[in-house]
Amino acid sequence: MFRILLLLALLAPSAMAQSGGSASEQALVRGLTHMRTANWDAAIAVFMEAIRAAPEEPALLVAMSEAQYASGDPESALFYSSAAASLAPDRVEVLHVHANVLLGSGRMDDALHVLQGMVDAHPTDLQAATRLLSLYLQLDRIPDAVAMDASLAAQFGAHPDLVTLRADALERAGELPRLISLLQEVAAYRNVDQRLAEAHARNNDLQAAARIWLDLLPDAKAQENLAAVVDRIADPALRAEIRAADVTGAAAPSETVPLDVRARTLLDAGRLEEAARTIEELVEKDPRQLDLWVEGVTALNTLSEWKRAAALGTDGLVLYPNYGPLVLPTAEALAADGRTAEAVAMARSALERSRESDPWTAPLRRLLTALDSPQ
Repeated sequence: MFRILLLLALLAPSAMAQSGGSASEQALVRGLTHMRTANWDAAIAVFMEAIRAAPEEPALLVAMSEAQYASGDPESALFYSSAAASLAPDRVEVLHVHANVLLGSGRMDDALHVLQGMVDAHPTDLQAATRLLSLYLQLDRIPDAVAMDASLAAQFGAHPDLVTLRADALERAGELPRLISLLQEVAAYRNVDQRLAEAHARNNDLQAAARIWLDLLPDAKAQENLAAVVDRIADPALRAEIRAADVTGAAAPSETVPLDVRARTLLDAGRLEEAARTIEELVEKDPRQLDLWVEGVTALNTLSEWKRAAALGTDGLVLYPNYGPLVLPTAEALAADGRTAEAVAMARSALERSRESDPWTAPLRRLLTALDSPQ
């Protein structure tokens, strides 16, 4: 709220000096004093008087914007923040306030445009980068969030303010190798061991996951995970080490084993109906594991459970719209269930947003061709 003091220090030597700066500075300080005591009407009155004398002073306009927003008048706040941003388009402090007002007013696309411009013009501004990435995730623009990752890594490394957001973007995009690389980078100073192990397991690298779980013993969750996967470990020495650790429980899935591990064990064993039921239960509780949505729909398709597959897939696509790996089996299920128009619309929408290099693009084109040209 009170970043205006920084604006005063930045802008006073130029604009204020040219327009009766002393009076403007005094008005700004008086208005801020009212704002600190939540006396918004008094602050607005002070700023209004000062703006009449200096109508093109960004610091006053931004202060008025914040006072108007705090008083419950977002439209007036947006008017003043827009004016300030037009006058000082290179001042990140002004633009941050403008973005705040846009977000608070529900103008997400406009806020996105402002933040994108800030990141392009000021690539070292950590706050702008963090807010843009967070907004991409909030708006479910996962490809845009992932596209930022390389530049964020180059600019900020494994900065703790960004790690969680970057990990969320990579996980929601199904970019498991990159997620694992990021978590490995920060594992030395952040408590991400369990998440890293789970990412390894979902990436079908059970040996890497098991080694982390061994280090976490006697943690109960690590014990359950090891018990569930021990018989699937290819390395006999690692299998022997796990058994020597006297891990309790059986390798077969049980009610005490985490649902994602149970689902993978059942899938690997070819027990598709049980796996599908487990996945349906899991995504109700924790919908973040995109790969399991895909495998659940695929398993139901293999079982010719078209209605269940279509229902599961369309539920997932509400959360992750146009996610190619999920669109493909869901469209197949819809087509097999006789819902051809829905399948065609879904495939076309995903193709409009896909790249030629995406592995699901060619199969979606083939499916769309087949649906558009029934034999």
